[in-house]
Amino acid sequence: ASRGSVKSINTNQFFSIAGTVSTVNAEYANTRRTEYIDACTWSVDDAGIPLNEIAQSPTRAGMNTQKPFTVSSLVIPANILPPGHAMTFTLTCKVFSSGGGDDDGELVILDSAASINIVTNAPPTPGMFEVYNPNAFPSNQGIALQTKWKFEAYNWENVDDPILYQFGYLTLSGLQLILRSQSEEQVAILL
Repeated sequence: ASRGSVKSINTNQFFSIAGTVSTVNAEYANTRRTEYIDACTWSVDDAGIPLNEIAQSPTRAGMNTQKPFTVSSLVIPANILPPGHAMTFTLTCKVFSSGGGDDDGELVILDSAASINIVTNAPPTPGMFEVYNPNAFPSNQGIALQTKWKFEAYNWENVDDPILYQFGYLTLSGLQLILRSQSEEQVAILL
């Protein structure tokens, strides 16, 4: 079994893990004189994550023993995994021999597993956000499409620096208008 390093992912994006499996070679199979059935299964160490229900790909798949390599992928959609959470995904592959084994008549001949540790990024801790007219008192007064407004976000923190800020607003019809695209700059003066 092998264990991968820790990878950090954003929960608002889908992610995919691909495992490449080297299958049993024909010489080995012939010396055993048995029929091989290969299966790979994805799992996660957190019982609160129903992997079979949330995955957009099969969590169990057969392997083609006639090919030297098989790729088994696990695809998790966006906004499913809990933020600020550590978990380990494991791909376990088993080679069975038919006959002479457990109640199903299968005997595990070979098994192997590889794991990767995933940490989901948590949202930034709350800071302040203000929109005001820097040239007026009171600062909430101005004239539409003439007054320059100052957008300011401060005291936001995240372990996965840097934080990117994007400023905009929603129109009355619900259309989102971006006034300044993502940037590390926490302040923008916009018309």
